[in-house]
Amino acid sequence: MPLESFQNRIDIKDLALDTPEQIGPIFDIEQVIKPADWSTAKINLYVYEKSEQWTSFLRLASYMKLCFPQRAPELEIYREAVPKIKKALLQLVNEGVFRDWGKYIEEASHLKILFPDIDIMTDQDWDEVQVAVDNAQIGYDTEMELETFAKYKILFTDRFEQLDQQKIFNAEKWNNIAVRLNDLRNLHTWSRFVQLAVSAKLLYPNDKYNLDITKEDWAGMKQWLEVFKEKLDQDSNKENYFWPPYMGMAGDMKLLSASKINITKDGIKVVMNNEEVLSDEISNLPVLRKF
Repeated sequence: MPLESFQNRIDIKDLALDTPEQIGPIFDIEQVIKPADWSTAKINLYVYEKSEQWTSFLRLASYMKLCFPQRAPELEIYREAVPKIKKALLQLVNEGVFRDWGKYIEEASHLKILFPDIDIMTDQDWDEVQVAVDNAQIGYDTEMELETFAKYKILFTDRFEQLDQQKIFNAEKWNNIAVRLNDLRNLHTWSRFVQLAVSAKLLYPNDKYNLDITKEDWAGMKQWLEVFKEKLDQDSNKENYFWPPYMGMAGDMKLLSASKINITKDGIKVVMNNEEVLSDEISNLPVLRKF
């Protein structure tokens, strides 16, 4: 048979249907946070608690739980510290003290993730949330609004749907977030990229909008995470301040790679890509535009 005929023959492989490409690779938290890392993180957590460094404590503890919910019982010993933590939080917003609502919401949301059964916010706080949402403007400080509203959803799970959803997130705001994510992508600022992307996913955990995370994005995030790990390995000091950002980024990457996230009164429930997902959760969704 002539060579030309061989070249023109149909290969059966060419007839195969294309398999849709997975949005992102499965992120295996156990390959990132090893048992020895967990033990060291617990040491740092103990140091933060004893020295009442509540910002570092809450961030590390909440992300330890998000990363390994099955090990949450090991963190129960810190429930006795809750009164001290709540007192410190109130100092951020009490009269006569510098009012830092943003930091208050940030810290409170971490505490709520750690102990979802604890009542943290008050009716007065809810009134402030409603005012903040009512005053939200399209395109105004979208990035900060996005992260703040995601925290509201964690703190006010049962009442969040009562808010004006169009004020919280709409097409124009989504496009602004798309621009910002693309800027961070081009700047290779992966720690900030994953924070912003996770906030968007928390607001719409069932992928109402597709974040369109690429393989290159995942490679960049993983490389950035390795930089944090190198900092941890280089510093033998038990009180290592790279643990909260390292555990935080690892936890955010786990959330970003999840098939489904449910925020309930019992806490954040995560379904990973390698776990069973119901077929009716799959639908055709709008894709986040790149710029």
